[in-house]
This record gives sequence, C-alpha cells and structure tokens, in this order.
Amino acid sequence: MDLTFPEELLLLALHDTDGTILPGTAVQQGLAAGVLAELLLGGRLRLESSKQLVSMQDPTPTGNAVIDECLLRIRESRRRRRLQTWVQSLVNRGDLRHAVARGLARQGILHIEED
Repeated sequence: MDLTFPEELLLLALHDTDGTILPGTAVQQGLAAGVLAELLLGGRLRLESSKQLVSMQDPTPTGNAVIDECLLRIRESRRRRRLQTWVQSLVNRGDLRHAVARGLARQGILHIEED
C-alpha cells in the first residue's frame, strides 16, 4: 500500500500509544507542504522557480480525496500564488489533519476514537 507524503507525516507525528499529535510539531504546515509536494512531483502542478509561483499543469484528480480537494482549490483560484502562500492557505483550511486521519482510517491504518 502506497501512502502519500501527508499520510506518512501524520503517522510519524502521532504518539504511538494514545494517537495524539506529539508536542512541538508543526503538523498542519507539514501536511500542507506534503500535499503540495505530492501535486508537484505527480505533475499536477509546476513551480516557476524565478518567483516560486505555482501553476496548474494537469487538473486530473489523483484519487486521494484530500489531495484532490486541494488541487481543486488551486485550480479554481483566480490567480497564481507563491508556494509559501499556498502552504499557508492549506494550513488555514483548518481540518487538514483530520481529513488525512479519516483517509488513513478508511484504509484501515488508523482507528478513530472520539473522546
């Protein structure tokens, strides 16, 4: 089973026994950067290195709900933005950590308990 960067990062950030995020981590920023890395390495986005502007290269969905939702946000944007701006925009999405965790639960990798 192949995991995405955000999925792998979330698993690394979780405490082994209680499943909480380890203190002192910038998980949201890492997850957002991981989503963008998946899209860049997968050829969906391209980075214009001169100004760090993100451009759409291939709007085809990846099949991963979290990554595809972020791809859609970028595709629907009225203007190109810098990579750092997109990281912050995805961080501000708010529930990125929970969305990635739900995806891992659907794959049977995590078990979600509300407490």
